[in-house]
Amino acid sequence: MESIKVFKVHTKSAKFFLIIGSIFTILAISLIIHSIMHGFNFHFLGGDWIWVLFSIQGILFIISGYSNINNQKYFIEWDGKELRFLLPDTGKQETIKFDQIESLNIRLFEIELKLTNGKRILNLGSLQFEDIKRIKQKFESMAHKSEATPSV
Repeated sequence: MESIKVFKVHTKSAKFFLIIGSIFTILAISLIIHSIMHGFNFHFLGGDWIWVLFSIQGILFIISGYSNINNQKYFIEWDGKELRFLLPDTGKQETIKFDQIESLNIRLFEIELKLTNGKRILNLGSLQFEDIKRIKQKFESMAHKSEATPSV
């Protein structure tokens, strides 16, 4: 079974962002509370605004780490009989059996599949070039096999 992750995410760096972001945010919020209790210095340069910016930076690190971990779930995989995928545009896992595909149209960043029970478009815009190339090669080989097989 071949499998392709839609987003290439390094788990260690995502966890690093979550941990560092949490530390920044907790430290900054505690320093903001300390500054408020002892008189907040409203001067932008040399004042206590640095802790507000520090907390915003921590929150942005947390958001970045969380989104990277959340993006790990998206994939496209296939074996000899079916195609399974979970893409960001749908948000749910789908399975298409290769024998249900009547025709296909391969475009630059999408593959249009005409199925026996409807139509499905695979948006490949989130993938890297090498992964798009592998997927297109798979579907092109399927198209050539169906053209070579005579219909009775």
